[in-house]
Amino acid sequence: MSLFRRTIPWVGATMEDGLRACDRVIASRGWTIEDAPVADERLTECEQRLGRSLPDDLIEFYRWWTPQKWRSLVNPELSRKADHRPGGLMSMTGEMIEGDHPQNTIEDPIGIEPPDGISHFESPPLEKLFFRYWPESIKDGHASREWLELSAFMFGWTLFSDDLLSTTRVCAGNPAGSIVLTTQDATCVTVCAHSLGEWLARLSACDGNEYFAMPGDIDDLPRAIRAMLRDDFERLNGRRI
Repeated sequence: MSLFRRTIPWVGATMEDGLRACDRVIASRGWTIEDAPVADERLTECEQRLGRSLPDDLIEFYRWWTPQKWRSLVNPELSRKADHRPGGLMSMTGEMIEGDHPQNTIEDPIGIEPPDGISHFESPPLEKLFFRYWPESIKDGHASREWLELSAFMFGWTLFSDDLLSTTRVCAGNPAGSIVLTTQDATCVTVCAHSLGEWLARLSACDGNEYFAMPGDIDDLPRAIRAMLRDDFERLNGRRI
């Protein structure tokens, strides 16, 4: 932290800090959340399916998360106009999206998998990472070879086809529990935070937007938050945006 001129308020945030920050943003928008959080039985079924335990922070997150609550945080316009009745979801364009679950839409900037959609992988083999151009990425210096030892839970995605991962062991100098983004044709891994609590706190500070997935939009932000985001990205990824 001594390398950066500005204090980054979300660095060091706990899960409790992050979830409280999310709740404040959702409450400020005036919506009543009616769907129920994930039951512990579904989390147990997920662990049995994967053959491994979920980390404590992911369990805490899913005990808080609901599709409607998450949409209210990351996609307020769609949340305002959505039809959450069973049988489908009305998109902003008026198109009915099939399915009983409100998360069944590609329009959310950041989507969260329900427990039965969480997956886990380790590398090698490289095919499990879906990095089509991974060797070129390492050769060009955009990624550390240490990322080849990545082990993570995939629990979400972004509108730009990124996979949202929670790492399960130290990798490339980042602690277990770090939140990272990857894509099928990416030339690097983007580290979003060193914990799920930090990531949620940053999303809340940025009105639910993941600017590390869309760095071109950072210029639209007020100068102070723009500077903090760029400092944080450099702190986590070793380069400026």
